[in-house]
Amino acid sequence: MYSGHENRRSLAQDQSGATLAYVSLFLTAFLGITALSFDLGRHYIVANELQKAADAAALAGAFQLDVGEDDATVIARVNLAAGGTPITGNEATIDTAPGPVTISQVRLLSTIPSDDDETLASAIAGPPFNYVEVTTQARLSNNVFGRVLGGQPDTVTVSATAVAQRGQAICQVTPLAVCNPAEQTNVGANFDPTEFLGHQILVRQHGGPNTQWAPGNFGFLDVPGFGNGARGLADALGTSGADRCFGTTVETEPGQTNGARNALNTRFDLYENPFFGNSENDPQFPPSDNVRKGYDTRPNGGGGGGNFCNNPEAIDPADPDADGFRSLPRDIDLTETNRFGNGMWMCADYWQAVHPGVTPPAGCGLDASTPTNQITRFEIYRFEADNGLTGPGGNPNLFEDGAPMCSNSSGVTPVPDQLQTDRRIVTMAVLNCLEHNIRGSTDAPVEAFINGFITEPVATTPGASNNGDILLEVVGTSRPGEGGVVPVALREWVELVR
Repeated sequence: MYSGHENRRSLAQDQSGATLAYVSLFLTAFLGITALSFDLGRHYIVANELQKAADAAALAGAFQLDVGEDDATVIARVNLAAGGTPITGNEATIDTAPGPVTISQVRLLSTIPSDDDETLASAIAGPPFNYVEVTTQARLSNNVFGRVLGGQPDTVTVSATAVAQRGQAICQVTPLAVCNPAEQTNVGANFDPTEFLGHQILVRQHGGPNTQWAPGNFGFLDVPGFGNGARGLADALGTSGADRCFGTTVETEPGQTNGARNALNTRFDLYENPFFGNSENDPQFPPSDNVRKGYDTRPNGGGGGGNFCNNPEAIDPADPDADGFRSLPRDIDLTETNRFGNGMWMCADYWQAVHPGVTPPAGCGLDASTPTNQITRFEIYRFEADNGLTGPGGNPNLFEDGAPMCSNSSGVTPVPDQLQTDRRIVTMAVLNCLEHNIRGSTDAPVEAFINGFITEPVATTPGASNNGDILLEVVGTSRPGEGGVVPVALREWVELVR
């Protein structure tokens, strides 16, 4: 007998067809997740394209921080390459506006928060420019499926920001420093090294009224890794090819420091005590390939009575000699009270004394009584070495021909196209001594690095006019595009920091 009550209960308990409902719900959720994943994936790709563009622009901009003299110049170089083409050419191909990624904002910063989790709101804009922040133009990325399913906007706005830092190091630096002469009239003044190319600087003055550059400082820098005291500094001053790198600051080394003279003189084939009396065959201290110095090198003519290599104290290279022993002349206005010369020197007088009958290079002149600034002493020195005027083939009537006599080495010739490897080239720092109150051992920012050519040995003749002096002719700078004859070699690097 059929029961309606039982029939209704069986229908209520019947689960046939329930699977279809579950499948429908699962498919709806699955399609929603798939659509969301697809849209998120597209947004990620667009964001990634923008981030790569921002990274590239920030790195390119960081390289320009030392090129422009003001923020507008640097920003223009970040925004546009030559010809007005956007500096980043990444193609965003799947957003709503395909084409090159453009930059919407560039900020030059001096500092950024040290904590990466902290926003850039507290970053400080303005010079000195150490960082470049780049933000890309916002792009629209479509929600293809999300908007079909509802609950999602048609598009999502995407942009990217990157911050890059620029740094540089100057390597093969000889631990010497001078104070910025522009500070004599303006404390904190900028130093323009191009104004001094070809000019002499009395880097170290052993006596006289201006012996110290600053209280306790005589022109030396501290060099980590070379030991403490006079021996460490002497090794740093004399060693060939030591990879000493300095950044934007240096630490001054107080005191006169014994051994500086002897260290620098190894570059002239002179090996004196203290420290270098037996170093003539040490490969760390080779001579230059041209060591003409104005010394009478005859066995009985001077140089300590035949012990010339290790005892040249009796020689004064600044004393002209009728027999042709002549060092490169000094600037005509260089004095104890004027340590920065004007670049005018007696080239023809030197040339006629040392190379009689030989045609001088252009710029030297023919009148021995007329000074010139049309050629540097370094160029004359290299002309001698490169044209057979030193060693065999030089003037046989002169006892000093510029060839090394003491060292086993025949003299170190600079690497082609890298004249900073010449043994008589040294790199030194220029400091604002007044602005930074340099006294004794002081950490100080570097205004510029300059390359100097050692024009004569450091003599110690008692009473001589150049007793203990270190003289350099400025031949190169770290200023981009205006490096002189021997530009300062920079090691530049950039890195993304945000």
